[in-house]
Amino acid sequence: MNSTIVKYLLALAAIASVPLVAVPVPDRPAPIDERIEQWIEQLGHPDKLKQNEGRQRLQRLGEPALPRLRTAAKSHPRPVVRKAAAEVTACIERGEILSIGTGASYWFNRVAFTHDGRHALVTGGALILMDLLDGKESRRELELAFARLGLAISQDGRQFATGHQHDPIVRIGDIKTGKVTQTLQGHKSGVHAVAFSPTADRLVSAGLDGTLRLWDLKTGKEVKRFPGITDLVRSVDFSGDGKRILSGHSGAKSEFLVRLWDPETGKEIYNLKGHSQDVTAVFFLPDGRSAVSAGMDGIAILWNLDNGKETRRMTHKGGIYGAALSSDGKRLLTAGVGDKTVPLWELGSGKELKSFGNHGGAALGVAFSRDGHFALSSDARATIRMWRLPD
Repeated sequence: MNSTIVKYLLALAAIASVPLVAVPVPDRPAPIDERIEQWIEQLGHPDKLKQNEGRQRLQRLGEPALPRLRTAAKSHPRPVVRKAAAEVTACIERGEILSIGTGASYWFNRVAFTHDGRHALVTGGALILMDLLDGKESRRELELAFARLGLAISQDGRQFATGHQHDPIVRIGDIKTGKVTQTLQGHKSGVHAVAFSPTADRLVSAGLDGTLRLWDLKTGKEVKRFPGITDLVRSVDFSGDGKRILSGHSGAKSEFLVRLWDPETGKEIYNLKGHSQDVTAVFFLPDGRSAVSAGMDGIAILWNLDNGKETRRMTHKGGIYGAALSSDGKRLLTAGVGDKTVPLWELGSGKELKSFGNHGGAALGVAFSRDGHFALSSDARATIRMWRLPD
């Protein structure tokens, strides 16, 4: 295991071991082996909250806890601890660090890490901030029934943008406070997708009114509406230099195209045809010369933007509702609405590296941490999970 990750996890475990009530804290934390034993004993605590706390501490720590967990699963004198230790062992072995259920009645459509790595921003009907350290909801804003499908975080990590299927207004807000700071009005119906430009001075939005719009965030005005769209736009992305835009298309009369646009002229550069159902995600790779798209046909396609040709394709067993690209552009996560799994793909080879399952409902949203070591997934049971990714 990478030494940097081990140090990070041990540090996180040390922070997480601070009691949740106001009691004196020793100058030096107990040795990690001693804390592992304490957390294992907590698995049999009569208080459910204490049980869950011990489980979370062990799952966050991960591999260093496995030897003692396996021993406890086989030989602990208390059956309740043996059973719980076996369950935690299975979670760690499949890479699951944390599972948070909120009891919300709607799907969790999108999820993203905040830049501090401690929080997750989740959209269902509302915009929800979840604390990944204590597993609790920190804040809930913009509550509205049904799906909030559009979610983007600015490159500097300070702002969010969101769009809802029953709200024509695009809302920009401050991640730290959760307050809406700007509204963009012009769409005639709900908004499916949003994306910030790299400098966060512009934003592109895709509406259920069949329009793709470019906004100037300094003035709040619409500056461009892209022509020739006769279907719906389901997904959007800005290139790293801000000079091109990708859109993924859907709808009953759609050709399910990926379209490449010049935001200055508003003209289409060309389109890419390879999907047979809704294109649910599009991303530029960091080099700007390649792109990846994913769709409800269960296909993820890597494209060469120099010639508009398909480089390779990866097949997910069932429709892909959402996807995420790692910051280095080397890995892709896809969220399976049918098989309820989240495969991790290596784009260079098209190989599936690992599949994260155990979702109680359709997997919908996925995200990479900034360092690429961790992932988030959200599902149709209003649950988010945090995963440890292989090196």
